[in-house]
Amino acid sequence: MSDFESLFGGEDQKVCSTTYAPWKVLIVDDEPDIHALTKLALSNFKFKDKALSFLDAHSGEDAIQVLKEHDDIAVILLDVVMESDTAGLEVAKYCREALGNQLSRIILRTGQPGSAPEKQVMQKYDINDYKNKTELTSDRLFATVLGALRSYKELHQQACLHLALSKIVHCNAQLLQTSTSHDCIQTLQQTLPTTLPLAELQHKTEVKFAIVEKNDQQFSELGRSTDWPWVEVFKNLKQQTPDPNDMQNVIEDEHAVIFLHCHHSGVCLYLVLEYPEAISDEEQLLLTTLSQNLVITCSNIWLNETLSSMNDELEIKVTERTKALTTANQKAEQASVAKSQFLANMSHEIRTPMNAILGFAQVLSRASNMPDDHINTLSKISKAGEHLLDIINDVLEISKIEAGAMVLKPLSFDAVGLLHEIGAMLSLRCEQKGLHFNFDNQCSESLPVYADQAKLRQIIINLLGNAVKFTDHGDVTLRLEKTQSGHRFSVIDTGPGISDEEQATLFSNFSQGQAGLEKGGTGLGLAISAKQIAMMGGELQVSSTLGKGANFYFTLNFEPAKEPVNSEPSLQLNAITLKPGRKFRALVVDDNPENREVLNSVLSDCNIEFDEAANGQEAFQLLQQKHYDIAFIDLLMPVMRGDELIVLLREDARFEKLICVAISAFSLSHEIQYYLSIGFNRFIPKPYRFSEIFECLTHYFPDSFDIQLDELDTNIEEPTTSFADVNVQEATLNALKQAASMNRLSKVKEIINAEFEQIGEQKRFAEYLLGFIDNYDMDGLINALGETQHV
Repeated sequence: MSDFESLFGGEDQKVCSTTYAPWKVLIVDDEPDIHALTKLALSNFKFKDKALSFLDAHSGEDAIQVLKEHDDIAVILLDVVMESDTAGLEVAKYCREALGNQLSRIILRTGQPGSAPEKQVMQKYDINDYKNKTELTSDRLFATVLGALRSYKELHQQACLHLALSKIVHCNAQLLQTSTSHDCIQTLQQTLPTTLPLAELQHKTEVKFAIVEKNDQQFSELGRSTDWPWVEVFKNLKQQTPDPNDMQNVIEDEHAVIFLHCHHSGVCLYLVLEYPEAISDEEQLLLTTLSQNLVITCSNIWLNETLSSMNDELEIKVTERTKALTTANQKAEQASVAKSQFLANMSHEIRTPMNAILGFAQVLSRASNMPDDHINTLSKISKAGEHLLDIINDVLEISKIEAGAMVLKPLSFDAVGLLHEIGAMLSLRCEQKGLHFNFDNQCSESLPVYADQAKLRQIIINLLGNAVKFTDHGDVTLRLEKTQSGHRFSVIDTGPGISDEEQATLFSNFSQGQAGLEKGGTGLGLAISAKQIAMMGGELQVSSTLGKGANFYFTLNFEPAKEPVNSEPSLQLNAITLKPGRKFRALVVDDNPENREVLNSVLSDCNIEFDEAANGQEAFQLLQQKHYDIAFIDLLMPVMRGDELIVLLREDARFEKLICVAISAFSLSHEIQYYLSIGFNRFIPKPYRFSEIFECLTHYFPDSFDIQLDELDTNIEEPTTSFADVNVQEATLNALKQAASMNRLSKVKEIINAEFEQIGEQKRFAEYLLGFIDNYDMDGLINALGETQHV
């Protein structure tokens, strides 16, 4: 069980608040005897070592006033008929709607059940329990209040935890917007008053803090909340830690020293805290979580600041650049697990704006009145966005693997057909580099298996992509053969080879050989492939001699296919249109207006009528007013989340046939399975392609739409002019090749603009070279330069 799961789990845990104040119970009844009997029946009641504190109201008006004055009432014992027949119901409505109080447990007690039918009032007024006064004995009252307090405690704990985690995420988000250590400290000082304490639902206490810098035995204050004697607190607590590097958190009674950052010069940064009372166990765990996030954030900010200040020197001294990169890689590897957890939590924030960027690019590219030059620009935006998304996916893939969130998704497919498909895709890249591609199939022409097709595809593409990337002359071979232990896949190239020293760390995160440093990349591809192969029961291995190519291979023992496989390639939907005379209405639920606009544009192009809502509550109101065929629902929204909405819908028979599709950036495997299990019909991860929306609509409503399939792209422009006669200075060629091999796009542009005349053949050649930069194709640029004559 994780720290977060155990933080508030189980009845033996303490509640969120840091005191043992009694549970507040509000008795609302116009009969004084009811008040007296209730208090007598519950006089010795205790729950979690806490007694009850009773508040009295003898009318609905009195109850509303008490609710205004007390925001921590646990249980409300509410009569219905008082100054009016519905006075109690008005109190419940005021509590839930006007005050927004969803925590207090409302138990309706009435002596006239007919005036307030149970089923009707519990649904309409969000009543938690309904009791007839004549049947409510002392024992039943005891059991009813006990159950209500248990429910209140759980809800209160969840609200506390959700609020605490929200505070941590908000604090980190504010710090991530800063770019210097000074701005980071200033932002931290402004954010802490609303962040601490973490585990309080109602912000009632003030936590004093000081941001302290320590250099040897000298202390300096960088910021604080109020004037308080933090120096003695800091000295007393730091004497208790044996950590020679001073990187350990110390918490005692109401004081705490939290480690933030330690510079390589030995200067360390701390947060000194003073609570008004002893720090609870829950608050200590949350402070540890906050500290871990702040350490990562501060390290990144300080590191970025250092790299920025060193930029001029790095441009001149290549040896210093190599040393700095090595140091940065070492630090990144040491912090990989912590960073992976952080990145996994931030995946939603990353993918949400990416969905808007790529979505609007798709919307504009489909416009019939778009000028040709704008279409070219949109293509570049899409390519840059896809390139960025690939990098993000690589990093998040490692996060999912290390967090244990990645699972296998086996299905029946033809493995040989899959390899033919991948080979056809990679053979074009080989032709562009002048390489010969060969698929050496030593098995039958069909191999029906039951395995994770997506992961196998990713592994083969990754290994073949590396082979093509690092091989400049010769062959690239994909081989499939049957062995005693299973089917062996091999990717063989005639590239530069890999030394024994580099092979030892080749499959580690962020690790690259010399060839990898020259060609660029994240250094995650082989690490991801190795982990995915291990999940499938194999092991990625390499056999290579420096200067004589490399052979990457692995063996998998497949289960036979469990159903017939289709070797025909699937066609992707390009557009769909609602058939004439058909009525179809969709509901788009997303708190992000840009994401709503993108999806609305897709639906509008299909001639689909649609409405939109910014949260689950608005969506539920619309669903009660109109008929919808399908609802596209985001998950993380204010007021009411998407998962809360789907539970509410699936409990209502009116929406039994409504197709509900979750569209969210939460896309870890275990999360997707959970959302499908609670009632969603399908999950589409952000950012998505429009074809996924089209496929979803045609899958659930096949008779309602006319479809259009993607055709082969015949608009790929190939250069029709040879530049073999263009002569370039040898020094210029060498400078361009060096800048391109280091992925310094701005330097390449600078050299081209400075060295080539902007007229005639040289102008056209310069534009040809700049086209490779627009497509992020440094390999193609280097190959084009290799074919150029020099003088």
